[in-house]
Amino acid sequence: PYFYAGINSKDLITSRGERISSFFEKESLTIVKERIKQLSTMDYKQQIEFIRQCFSNLSETQSNLKYSENFEKSVDKTLAELIGDFLISKSIIDVNNNFVTFISKKQIDSEKFILSTIDESLYEGVLGVGLFFLYLNRQYNKDEYKNMALRCINSAKIKINENENISAFYGLCSYLYVLNHYIYFFPEKKREFAEDIKMVLNKLDSFKHNYNNEIDFIGGYAGAIIVLLNIYCTLRIEDALSLAKSFGSFVLEYIDSSVEKDEFKMLTGISHGASGIALALKKLEDVTGDKIYEDYINMLIEYEDYHYSREKKNWRDLRNINNEYQNFWCHGAPGILLARSNMNRNFDGAEQKIIIDKLLSRKYNDITLCHGKLGVQLIILELAKKQNNQTLIHLVSDSIEEIERSLNSDRIKQKFELDFGLMTGAAGVGYALLYGNDFLGMPNILTLEQPIL
Repeated sequence: PYFYAGINSKDLITSRGERISSFFEKESLTIVKERIKQLSTMDYKQQIEFIRQCFSNLSETQSNLKYSENFEKSVDKTLAELIGDFLISKSIIDVNNNFVTFISKKQIDSEKFILSTIDESLYEGVLGVGLFFLYLNRQYNKDEYKNMALRCINSAKIKINENENISAFYGLCSYLYVLNHYIYFFPEKKREFAEDIKMVLNKLDSFKHNYNNEIDFIGGYAGAIIVLLNIYCTLRIEDALSLAKSFGSFVLEYIDSSVEKDEFKMLTGISHGASGIALALKKLEDVTGDKIYEDYINMLIEYEDYHYSREKKNWRDLRNINNEYQNFWCHGAPGILLARSNMNRNFDGAEQKIIIDKLLSRKYNDITLCHGKLGVQLIILELAKKQNNQTLIHLVSDSIEEIERSLNSDRIKQKFELDFGLMTGAAGVGYALLYGNDFLGMPNILTLEQPIL
């Protein structure tokens, strides 16, 4: 069977020729005309931007791109506020003002990307954007920031039900992580958010019987363990602790099995490597008091340090056979030093000082959290805070202020026209600036730190 309608009719006609009168509220031609009348200069500029961004797949055209003016400059606003205004200007909001999305870039291989709505993730989706607006509103207390934070969490809730991943950055635990922060800033929604947390914990419980080999910090059990322990420590939900222990057992089983088969291989670093896994086991040990994790933590640290180069003052990136040494949060010395500091296993003092000096003097092409300068600056600031090193705190604060002075509304648009997320986009830059101004009162997203109350 098939159905059809005329462009000037509200009737629907069946394949047998039967006419269903006034099936549609409006004729299709009327709807098209109404949509055309709604088009504006802003729509025109947005479509031009999308076309230009698609052409930027061709490297020779990228340097010639120009970007349109979409939000007002203001000398009375901080850069973090300007980034918030920029994100609001790029948002797509439903007619009832309850939900939000953004058209963003999605990388499909090393050279190409497509334009698509952002996902629900903490890493580059609405949860990460929402976390930025949550803390932006805490600092500036503006309705537009509060409303954006709420739209982001509402939008994520719709999508999270379809998510089958445990990840703290891409999956169910990313929703848990952000909810654990929201619940303290929206007391009127505490009951609703608590029910959502229980819903996600119930869904995660099914993963106890579907063990897989994803044990890393970004995508697997290690990051999930830290989020679950955060939930337990802040909200005292026993189911979260029970799940964290189960996931910890999976990690230990995986390591034991790999060693037994003489197949123990692991990357270095916090995001996908030994440091991130050791960090999760250390938190499990601290919360539960169980010393079963101690030998595994030591083994992971020793394994990683086997790949340390005193000449390079860094740990080798084992993803590549060409002996590469990265200097980012995700891979390399910065993330490893951060993990060690949070485990109270500080690396050799003299070596660490040299590493930090090198990191401070490096030039970075990127300023984002995952693999850019601000991520490194936040890590060094965290190390300095734990060591109460005031000299280093001032050095890093000056460096962050220098980055802030180098940016303005035009530069924000140029750098982040379609990159809005927390770890690789504009929201993360805004979050880093807020953290730099209040590092004692804000959680560090790079270690999935729980809310600071």
